[in-house]
Amino acid sequence: MIRSLDRRLGSIERAQPATLPLSLRRWLGEPLTNEQHQVAETEVKAASGFVGPPDYRRMDTDMLDWLSMRGDHHAS
Repeated sequence: MIRSLDRRLGSIERAQPATLPLSLRRWLGEPLTNEQHQVAETEVKAASGFVGPPDYRRMDTDMLDWLSMRGDHHAS
């Protein structure tokens, strides 16, 4: 399973290079600077003011699958 996940992650990184929001990078466990943590907190506060589901339109199926696997891991 880990090998499969590594392949998916590699293909996602090669297919659509993008910068994830700092709040998502923090949730994934990426080390951030103090300034980046403050920006991430601002993003979380801004997002919590919206009603409705998050906008995943820019993410393809592989990216969504990978995020759902990470979410399951963090939820357990």
